[in-house]
Formats: sequence, C-alpha cells, structure tokens
Amino acid sequence: MISIISYDVRIVTFNKKSIKVKIAENGQVIATMFINGIESQLHKIFVQLEDNDSFCPKVKFIEIFGKNLATRAEIYEKSKP
Repeated sequence: MISIISYDVRIVTFNKKSIKVKIAENGQVIATMFINGIESQLHKIFVQLEDNDSFCPKVKFIEIFGKNLATRAEIYEKSKP
C-alpha cells in the first residue's frame, strides 16, 4: 500500500508510541503503529483509569489491539504508562 498523505499522532499519556494515520491511494484511511515491536494496523485502544474522585484521573493500563501488517495475524499489547 502506497500512502499519499500521512500524519503522526501522539497521545499525552501514551507518548512513547506514535500512531501514523495514512490515507492510501484508494482513499482508505488506516492507522498504523508498532505493537509489541511489530508494525501493525491499529484497530482499537482501550484505556483503563484508576477509580478515584480526582479531577485528573490516572491511567492504570492501556491495551492495544491490531493486525500485523506482514502476516495479518491479530496482535495485542498491554502496557502501563
């Protein structure tokens, strides 16, 4: 897939990783990132917050779900900020 346009996105609590949003020649938009060190198509990110009453909640952990770009196999990573 050759990308015409791409953007790099970083999330504050997730700044160790970069998400690349691409618009392919066929117009399809996909998000890619390295999941467990493997370049993958991002499907979803789940963020679990700590249960507290503060104005600024803390992230307990982050789960990332996607597909390996090379093999198309499902891939998963769980990390703590």
